[in-house]
Amino acid sequence: MDGDGGHSGGDEFTAFVSEADSHGALRLAERIQTHLANHPVELPPANVAVTVGLSIGIAGYPAHGIPVLNLVNKPDRAMYAGKHRITVLEPEAIA
Repeated sequence: MDGDGGHSGGDEFTAFVSEADSHGALRLAERIQTHLANHPVELPPANVAVTVGLSIGIAGYPAHGIPVLNLVNKPDRAMYAGKHRITVLEPEAIA
């Protein structure tokens, strides 16, 4: 899978993954979530280890984004629907 991404604002990031259906994106999200859960971040100056948690929203084209610009908002809706879980937005939920 190839992709691109960046900082969306605040504590949010956006990733665009090509050549992946929602199942492939879900597997990638699970890998990211597992990696972060198993690799605490050490914060200076006391080197306190902190486990990072995250919520991930997934949307795909064309099911969730016509026009394509809608894809930016749809994962956000899915993420808030499943805080601290991985949630795939169902096509009927895009109204």
